[in-house]
Amino acid sequence: MATAAGSGHVSVLRRLLAAGMAGCGYGGRALVAASAAGQIAAMRLLLSHGVSARTENSAALRAACAAGQLPAVRLLLQHGADMRAAAGGALTEAARGGHIAVVLELLVRGADPCAGGGAALVAAAAEGHASVAIALLVAGAGTGPGSGVWLGQALAAAGAKGHAQVVQALRAAQELAGSQGLGRMANSARGSGSGGHSSA
Repeated sequence: MATAAGSGHVSVLRRLLAAGMAGCGYGGRALVAASAAGQIAAMRLLLSHGVSARTENSAALRAACAAGQLPAVRLLLQHGADMRAAAGGALTEAARGGHIAVVLELLVRGADPCAGGGAALVAAAAEGHASVAIALLVAGAGTGPGSGVWLGQALAAAGAKGHAQVVQALRAAQELAGSQGLGRMANSARGSGSGGHSSA
């Protein structure tokens, strides 16, 4: 069933669903496969047959984020997928993959850039995704209790791999963290993002 969903074989998937295979975990795994592959028609079919977007701790959302499938991410969020599940794993997966459009979508919808001990920032830094790291910093990943710890972790990860742009951004964030500067940037970003959500 997951193979059919991930390949977008909607007719096959429809027959399997008619045979009652949405339960016993098959539906959840199929939704994960379809989400990772961006198979929107298959996703819609599964969701319409009662497969929850929150199945397996919103695993489908994390799969879509990891693969950079923005339309799939939007569809899952519309159907109640939880960005906060697995310590904010959706944002971390998007950041690790360097999927800036998905990262911004999640942040605009209220994802916490500090979730999981700044895991998203550390992941982006380790992979050298400067634009993602900067977006997370502007959203507030460099502020708040404990931020000094994960800023240091991110800086160490970026430095170890020679990601110069990320190192530069993180060092600037460290300098600003003790002042009001980064806090003002974060508040401004949150204020501008509170006006509405993107539609699927």
